[in-house]
Order: sequence, then structure tokens, then C-alpha cells
Amino acid sequence: MTGDPRATLALDDLLVTTSTATASALRAQVPAHLLDQADAAAGDARTLLGRVAEAMGKPLRDLHPAAVDGWLRLSAVDALRGFLDGSCRVCLHNPTPRRYEPIFACAWWPGLAVYQHCITLLRAPNQVADATCDRCGRVCAGPATGDGIHPLTLQLGALTFNAGACLDCRPHDMGQL
Repeated sequence: MTGDPRATLALDDLLVTTSTATASALRAQVPAHLLDQADAAAGDARTLLGRVAEAMGKPLRDLHPAAVDGWLRLSAVDALRGFLDGSCRVCLHNPTPRRYEPIFACAWWPGLAVYQHCITLLRAPNQVADATCDRCGRVCAGPATGDGIHPLTLQLGALTFNAGACLDCRPHDMGQL
């Protein structure tokens, strides 16, 4: 985790335990112009993710945060918290919560958030990193052997977060996307 891990855990707790009524009450406290922008950015991110899911022939599903494996959810929440509090590095487009657009982050580059135009910055740095499970750290032999990395993608608001897991660590109830 980057930044303050207590803030990440507090945000995670808020996401997992907040009721629909409490979430609605919290949303009501956000200025309308900011909420409109945040919702538009989240909608744009969902549209992009939907296109990827369609191209992969995978369903796009809504999950409550509590239904996502803790390691994956905490990694995504930490990326979101780092973006929101300004402790992560960003691309040259200087993404900021003050200017809502879809943002992207991944498990293999912790502490980095980019706009869609710079998504290539999130490529794995080498083949070994690309074959390494983001949960357990095991290097997989490769898809030809049946021992490949399974891509995982989560959306939290305007953030799209990617990770890869080996067969043993992949959350089987989530599918691959």
C-alpha cells in the first residue's frame, strides 16, 4: 500500500459496510456539480469496461464490494485512495479528483494512476512480471501449459483497476472480468 494504510482500511470498511440508505445520505452531502462530474466519469469508465468485456466475450457484473476477495478489493481501494489524496504518481495529463475522467491503475504498478490516453504506461515491465500472480507472487509457466495468469478488472467509481492472478488465487466466483 502507498500512503496511509489506515485511510485505505477506513475507506474499505466504508465501502463494505455502508448500507444503501447511508450511501444515499452521504451522496446527498456532495455538491451537485461534483456529483454530476463523478457520476459521468464513472459512467464513462463503465462504458469502456463494458466494451472490453464484450470484446472478450465475458459478462460485466455488478458486485457489492464485500463480494470481492479482500486482497483484490484492498489493492483497488488503495489505488483509489492514493488518487483521491494525491499520494500516487500520475501521468503527464495530471489526473486529479477536481477534474473527473476515467482513471486507470493496476496491481503491478502500485502508486500510479493514469488517464485513458496513457494506459500503455500500465503495461507489465517484462514477461516475468506479466506472468507473476499479484496475490501470491508465483511466476506462472504460461497459458500453453494451463498455468497462466487470469486477468481481473474492478471498477470503483471512475477508477478501473486491473490485476492478474494464478489459478489458485483467482476468485472463482467473480469470473475473469
